[in-house]
Amino acid sequence: MDQRVSDVPPWLRPLHRLAFTAIAYFFHTIYWFVRRTCQVTFVNKEVVTKAKPAIFSLWHQNFMTYFTFFPDCSGQAWMMHPAWYMEHIVVTTQLLGVEKLRYGSTHHGGREAAEALVSDLKAGYSTSMAPDGPTGPAKVLKKGVLHMAEQSGVPVIAVRFEFGCAIRLPFTWEGKRIPLPFSKVKITFSDP
Repeated sequence: MDQRVSDVPPWLRPLHRLAFTAIAYFFHTIYWFVRRTCQVTFVNKEVVTKAKPAIFSLWHQNFMTYFTFFPDCSGQAWMMHPAWYMEHIVVTTQLLGVEKLRYGSTHHGGREAAEALVSDLKAGYSTSMAPDGPTGPAKVLKKGVLHMAEQSGVPVIAVRFEFGCAIRLPFTWEGKRIPLPFSKVKITFSDP
């Protein structure tokens, strides 16, 4: 990572924000369309309302799907990779209603961001995390999620996605998966 969001030159920030906001709204429209056309089945969804706050854990490859089927993330605080090219995700989190954003990841201020997120969890916020992010290896659990659960006393709820029909983006490190419109999607929540 060469630049952080805060390192974008001041004269370029308005254009940077405008371009990435347009990208975020484009994807937000796609998420809305897929959400409206897919047949979704939830398994064990009642744990979501019973376990508050909670750490929702899902593999990094499923985050675009998470944005699609969970359009309301109010009451959540998230940790975000601080790279300049993540600005569209920052805007997406705002559109989803995420209330606090902590910048950091492995080797990029992750410890400080994790400590701030633990404080948020103790204050009653939930969060959503990819335990194999930000750069993998894919589907290999890193200790951050477990550490935050232990430090905050907040339970982890694993979220699993199964698709009737989806595409896998071959140019992403984790093989990001996106359900196709009019397909079937099954979302399963583990017990806390």
